[in-house]
Amino acid sequence: MSELRISTQDLSRLMDEAMQLATAYWATVEERRAFPETSARTTQALFSRPWREEGIGRAVLDDFAAIADHSRPSGGKFFAYVFG
Repeated sequence: MSELRISTQDLSRLMDEAMQLATAYWATVEERRAFPETSARTTQALFSRPWREEGIGRAVLDDFAAIADHSRPSGGKFFAYVFG
């Protein structure tokens, strides 16, 4: 495995874009369903694809919205892991 090489400028741009995606997601958490409308097959396809050893760079951010739409939001409406 080779080391990750990225310029400070490119890293800064990627971090800014990731922050924008996260901010947009958190702005909609309260509107999201506690259990998303998806299927196991669809969700598995989003997470179960081959990943190249060399990575995919900035393209990894392209799937953020789709993955978020098929995930359970971390909001006040989701209590599935509360035991007591």
